Amino acid sequence: MAQAGLVIQPLFFASVVSNLLRRKGKFMAKKRLNKKVALIGSVIFALLVLATIGVVLRLSRDPDKFVKDADAAFLAKDYDSAERGYRKAYSLAKTDSLKVDMLFKLADIYLETDQWRNILGCWSEIIRIEPKNAKARFGRLEYFYIMADSGARRLWQEIASQASEFIEVADEQLLADDIDKWLCFESPQ
Repeated sequence: MAQAGLVIQPLFFASVVSNLLRRKGKFMAKKRLNKKVALIGSVIFALLVLATIGVVLRLSRDPDKFVKDADAAFLAKDYDSAERGYRKAYSLAKTDSLKVDMLFKLADIYLETDQWRNILGCWSEIIRIEPKNAKARFGRLEYFYIMADSGARRLWQEIASQASEFIEVADEQLLADDIDKWLCFESPQ
């Protein structure tokens, strides 16, 4: 009998150990699953916090700071810094009138640096934003006139089209105004 008890004990011990190992495996699987859920939840929470911070920072940025810095750079004839500042202010502008102001300032920079295509792009964008902006229409008309007068004969039809659009937008008071203050390009004397 004693021998039978010895035989039973190792079998009992083996079954207890196997049960413990099985339970530990289930426990370990649950523990791994909990770690994965916690890790995924932490990553999602971190991304939401970062996105919220980004949105708050984006909405709180004021274009006036960039305009002041760009104005100072323009007066110092640092046209690259001024252009960056005006572009940044343009991208942060919430109103069309501020965007138009920035585009006119960018056109002034491009005029100083002889970037004619960019000047034309600024005026065209102003006209897209404010179709009745006579100053931008006049600047675009003047640009095409100078280009056609310098030998680009194919532009005369474009000048006729631009002139008729300008006249439609201009009113009597505007036409009676001193047009010299609108001239963008200095005429050769």
